[in-house]
Amino acid sequence: MSDNQKIAIFENKPVKLIKDKFFNESLTNMSFQHHTFRDTGAKKLIFKGCDFSYCIFDRAYFHACEFDDCNFTGVRFIDSNLRNTIFNGCKFEYAIFKSTLVSHHQMLKNLPAWPNVQRELLRTLRINAENIGDAESVKEFVRYELAASREHLKKAREGKESYYSKKYKGFWNKIKIYWESMWLWIDWHLWGHGEYPEKLLGTIVGILFVLTFFRLITDNSLNGESTFYEIFSLSLDYLLQNIYAFVGIIPDEFPKGLAALLALTRYVSLGLFISVLYKRLARR
Repeated sequence: MSDNQKIAIFENKPVKLIKDKFFNESLTNMSFQHHTFRDTGAKKLIFKGCDFSYCIFDRAYFHACEFDDCNFTGVRFIDSNLRNTIFNGCKFEYAIFKSTLVSHHQMLKNLPAWPNVQRELLRTLRINAENIGDAESVKEFVRYELAASREHLKKAREGKESYYSKKYKGFWNKIKIYWESMWLWIDWHLWGHGEYPEKLLGTIVGILFVLTFFRLITDNSLNGESTFYEIFSLSLDYLLQNIYAFVGIIPDEFPKGLAALLALTRYVSLGLFISVLYKRLARR
């Protein structure tokens, strides 16, 4: 294949560079596809129905601007400042943000409809927030990213939509999806992906109650004639014993197997708690 033939297989895309300029008026239905904006921006202007798809904004500054129904598909924001900028009904499919100041409230209002694309955008937004030290935004993006992952796996399991039915057809693909779904389900309900400490506390309380119930139904001291007060009193006693054993205080004549199980639960819970704490401190 000749060099001319190699070049011919590519489609030419008009790429224009706009440098060191500021918008001085609001715009409507303008197209800037494949433009590179370097050291440009605007202040308190409105952009409506404009197409910025596949653009690069390098060191851009848009302060208190408003973008309505604009297309930012495939856009790249690099070292930019979008302080107090509002986005309404904008498309951000496959967009990338790097070291860019942007409101997480505005981005969460303009997420793509497809959960897999939504997850990719949230991931790049989370990494961007980590780079600029925005701990609050990181927290929000992580939660929405994991929710998008759960929705994506749910749609993949159901296979009702054509995209999922084609992409994840076949026995092994289904096994993979169910395997990922299972671990994500466990991770979510066990400790909320490390973002919801109250879920970890709920898991610990749930384990203590389940073990209390197990001891109660296997206890030979109860029979069909036991009164409600006797059952309640014994249940409370077993629950307190389980709590003592969980924190490392083993009561007399406490079942060894149960003590070992509660000790394992304690160490696992402590490890998860330290992980949650580390995540919180690392974002500061």
